[in-house]
Amino acid sequence: FLDPSIADPGLKESLEKRPLFAILVVHDELIDATQAGHDSLAGSYAQRAKDLKGRDEREMPAGDYVDKDDPAALPSTTASRASLPPFVGERHEIWLVDGRSWEVVERHPLRDGEKVNAMSMVKLEPNKASKCSDYERSAKTYLAVGTGITSIAGEDVLSTGRLALFEISDPKSRQGESDVALGPALPPPKPTGGGGDPMAVDGVDADTEAEKAAKEKQKEKEKSQWMRVTVEKSFHSTITAVSQLGRNPAHLALCTSPSDHFANAQLQVFDIQFDEETTAGVSTTKRTLEQLGFFDDPLMYVVSMQVLKNFICLGDIRNSMHFVNWREADNSLQLLARDRSRCDVMASGIMLDDGGGGVTVGMLVSDDLGNLRVMQYRPDLSQGKTLNRAADFHLGTPASTIIPVKSKRALIRTASHFGSLDGSAGVIVPTDK
Repeated sequence: FLDPSIADPGLKESLEKRPLFAILVVHDELIDATQAGHDSLAGSYAQRAKDLKGRDEREMPAGDYVDKDDPAALPSTTASRASLPPFVGERHEIWLVDGRSWEVVERHPLRDGEKVNAMSMVKLEPNKASKCSDYERSAKTYLAVGTGITSIAGEDVLSTGRLALFEISDPKSRQGESDVALGPALPPPKPTGGGGDPMAVDGVDADTEAEKAAKEKQKEKEKSQWMRVTVEKSFHSTITAVSQLGRNPAHLALCTSPSDHFANAQLQVFDIQFDEETTAGVSTTKRTLEQLGFFDDPLMYVVSMQVLKNFICLGDIRNSMHFVNWREADNSLQLLARDRSRCDVMASGIMLDDGGGGVTVGMLVSDDLGNLRVMQYRPDLSQGKTLNRAADFHLGTPASTIIPVKSKRALIRTASHFGSLDGSAGVIVPTDK
């Protein structure tokens, strides 16, 4: 749900009038096995068929022996029959849906083999070192999407990841504002002239005209779009969690899985930086993510991340919960406490109790055995940076999601709703005892 309370002032009014939802949709599609990659079995068949096509076009010498058991020596028609059939794969798309009529407003398909692991609505602004206009320096609303990219060439190819920031903006508010652009400027066009391309007509390259037409078509399409990828960054590993960290200033926190560069999973904090570049006389704005800090002690695979101001709760698939503090003064992440008992975290959440003389913070942890634990950071009760276990519940089924909801009733404070894998749902509320 695109929450209006998180959105920037220019988008808040539009979302209040028209509620929007960003939905992840997964559907099956047929993938051509011959395009699987050069390292796979299908890739070798494709290469053999390509080599064989040249053999059929030229005359073979007399007396040349042809091995019928060798697929590369058979005619191309036979080799095409020996190629692998298409297989079923997944295609991930992000749909923008109108909350009033459930009409699909936009569809944003992702890349081949790219799967969404985390998605969160954030509001960020460029850091102080950015060189940009006053409009670009203001806070913008983004849909942060963390993905994992698996190659169809096989398991021998390492998986990578990508962080894509979809800038959200009401297209009606941009009409008539020629100086306001959604996202980065388009790359400068290639220099034209009759001496470069032999297909040039009247001194203009043919491919340049096609590129201009494609750019004009893309511009017209972007005028009616709510979302567009304006910032992205590739990683050597998949992204498993993403969230906004802090408010003033606000940063982007994300978790990555282990890779060939790092043995442990990592928690990383980034800022957005804008830089002006001039290429061939055309000024453009380059948007990049600058790393501020990281934390990796010891994490295997973070499945859940909850943020409360400058405090981060990490739920690891094997190492339970970690409670980390972000220090703005020196841009560092400090481990405050963790759960010493190992459990496989399925979901986590933060429960606030603002009754009875002060705010009490509790961390909810759901494991694969159907238990729901309430953890607290109490340095006065525990030693050695250990989280204190305040309560245990056995649900009988693993809770897959936990959502805190502040109640309007006076007798019930902050309630945490959870949904489990067998379709059941429940609510947990704090008490005075």
